[in-house]
Amino acid sequence: MTAEPPAEGLTVTWIGHATVLVQTDGVNVLTDPIFSMHCGPVRVPGFGARYRCAACTVRDLPHIDAIVISHNHYDHLDYKSVIQLNERFGADLCWFVPTGLRPWMHSAGCQRVIELGWWEEHELEKEGVNKVRFACVPAQHWSKRGIWDDNKVCYLYNTI
Repeated sequence: MTAEPPAEGLTVTWIGHATVLVQTDGVNVLTDPIFSMHCGPVRVPGFGARYRCAACTVRDLPHIDAIVISHNHYDHLDYKSVIQLNERFGADLCWFVPTGLRPWMHSAGCQRVIELGWWEEHELEKEGVNKVRFACVPAQHWSKRGIWDDNKVCYLYNTI
């Protein structure tokens, strides 16, 4: 993990579970940020606990330009981590989320939320840097955060 993303080439740093820092073309992208020691709707001993700490904290991260949320399972979308990232990076942070997740992200305080459905694309523009295109492609998986919300949001795979 470097402070500045490479202008050319690619640096990928696994932080833990589904959280990866991708540094390329002058931008820093984080996937499915989980920095908490527990993920789940309630704390139950032995359920939803991490086996290992994340490799770094939110404070240790370089400036993050975009975050990709693949789907809404608790081990890919952690409320505490979202709050910490918003506090650190604020309105400059761009969130790429599956269709149907924007209301949840807004309720968590996220301001720049780009919702993508299958085959949709969006280009992230950053001053002095080439545009980076995010594309949502179909995947076979399911989404769920509560009792009655089975498959109410898309599953988002992005290519950067």
